[in-house]
Amino acid sequence: MDSVQPVVAAVRPIIQDAISSQSVTPIINSAIATPAFAATKSSADALLRESFWIWGNQKVWWLAGGVAVGFYFGFRVGVVSGRANKYVASKRFMRAAALNSYEGVKAVTVQNVDVPQIITDSDVLIEVRAASLDPVDLKVSQGFGRGLRDLVNRYNPNVGTSSFPVILGRDGTGIISEVGKEVHNLKVGDKVWFVVPYCVQGSLSNYLVLDREYVRTLPAGLSFEAGATLPYCGMVVWDMLVSMGGLGPAPETRGKSVFVWGGVRALERLAVQLCTHWGCEVTCVAPLYTHQYLQSLGAKIVINDDMAELARILTTGKRFDVVVNTAGLLAEDLCLSLARDDGRVVSSLIQPPGLKEYGLLTGILSGILNGIWDILKSNLIGGDRDWRTTRLDGAVLDYLGDLVTRGHIDPVGERIFTLDQAELAFRSLAAGGHKGKLVIRMEDPVRTNQELSLLR
Repeated sequence: MDSVQPVVAAVRPIIQDAISSQSVTPIINSAIATPAFAATKSSADALLRESFWIWGNQKVWWLAGGVAVGFYFGFRVGVVSGRANKYVASKRFMRAAALNSYEGVKAVTVQNVDVPQIITDSDVLIEVRAASLDPVDLKVSQGFGRGLRDLVNRYNPNVGTSSFPVILGRDGTGIISEVGKEVHNLKVGDKVWFVVPYCVQGSLSNYLVLDREYVRTLPAGLSFEAGATLPYCGMVVWDMLVSMGGLGPAPETRGKSVFVWGGVRALERLAVQLCTHWGCEVTCVAPLYTHQYLQSLGAKIVINDDMAELARILTTGKRFDVVVNTAGLLAEDLCLSLARDDGRVVSSLIQPPGLKEYGLLTGILSGILNGIWDILKSNLIGGDRDWRTTRLDGAVLDYLGDLVTRGHIDPVGERIFTLDQAELAFRSLAAGGHKGKLVIRMEDPVRTNQELSLLR
């Protein structure tokens, strides 16, 4: 480094003198004056003149602008589409028998819907394996419970902004797929049976979210299809016989006389079995072809379903402690005449006649009017009728499960359909004449979700 310093010091004055005397300028000017440079400059000027029409053409600018705008929006759409595809790919779909309007059975269709998610810590997600059809589903398809259902769904993230689709089905069986943090009596993989309130989404779907209160372990040895016939039917029968009829698993029930109108449908068959187990003396009126079967269930007396036989009973003066009327208003007078003076007539009517709950306002109004009328009758006239809504209680499932395990009651099913046959099953239910519950067997939900994913 020290040897370079003398050289730099010697050269610096010479360079500064050359710059100050502008001796470099002739070199530059001579370069510019060469023929090669002049030719290059001429070619550039000619190119600019020839391309000027392109930049001055308005159509070219419109074309360039269109390309730029198209590129921008294409890029944005591609980004949004990619995000949408990721979102759809993350969604799980299932099939369900549901309504898109309240036009009755003709509105029932099999649809593709989102798999519900657990909302509260007391919820469980159930992989449904079988579900039964109940007459209350026919009422729901006509709008029954719409007001309360709309109110509940408004705060349910699993239901969209619309009131539809409404999934049908009031009970069923399945396997626990997921549990909330506060659920300790059930775990993933447990086989269960359950009952569904009519104001929430039903069981005719591959998956169902339900509060643990309505879910119990499926009795050992009971198939999914057989177990699906008992929960909701059992709640209705329990409500009739115990809540309204004053019967039940108690010593004072033994020896009481019970008259069951029908003995053909699932509800009547289960009523005969429970009354027999409680020690009641059961009399049934039913078609001749059911007599032997009803007697095998425990009925002591079975008579033909014709008016002559019923008139004969009336003339004998025999009266009953509890009369189960499953025929509705048509048999009300006859059932009242068959009851003791201190006896009771119980019915499975969905609601008081003439007060249909098709909206929130009418539902509240009908409840208020019924309450006022009941108070007036009880205090001024003496009450002889009491309308109640079926109370769904998981403890009843525990009791029924114990009876099934010990062989005291049998399932009350008749025919099994697939989910694809749900519309046919509902038309069959509406036609009537069944001896037991109609059951929908669900397909494998994993395979269903894979198939629906291919359609997206």
